[in-house]
Amino acid sequence: MASAPSGARRGGCYHYGVGRWIGGSIGITRMARVTVEDCLEQEENRFALVILASARTRQLMRGALPRVRSTNKPSVTSLREIAAGKVRFSRASAEVLDEWVAQQQRENDRRIGDRERQLRTAPDSTPRRAGGR
Repeated sequence: MASAPSGARRGGCYHYGVGRWIGGSIGITRMARVTVEDCLEQEENRFALVILASARTRQLMRGALPRVRSTNKPSVTSLREIAAGKVRFSRASAEVLDEWVAQQQRENDRRIGDRERQLRTAPDSTPRRAGGR
């Protein structure tokens, strides 16, 4: 069992060199947690935080290099990057949110239009009763 670094509280501490929680006297290994509050210090709008984190997660999943040291999955790594101030919007978050909402509305309108066209061009497939009713 690894000994706790100097200055560690009784329950253990997060050891940055190892990248995991080193348990104190009971020897339990736990992952450190990134909280939404940590990230909200960098981005005050929770909705904008979700958009930023999801966009960064997709970048990491496509092979982008992480900007913080992490052995976590891409979603947690993106939150760690945001909390550390390494990832942020390149413009005002209100502008990004407005653009995202407009894009979602356009996609939704397109889907509705596609569905309406399908319904108009589909052959009448309602079952007919025998006897002409």
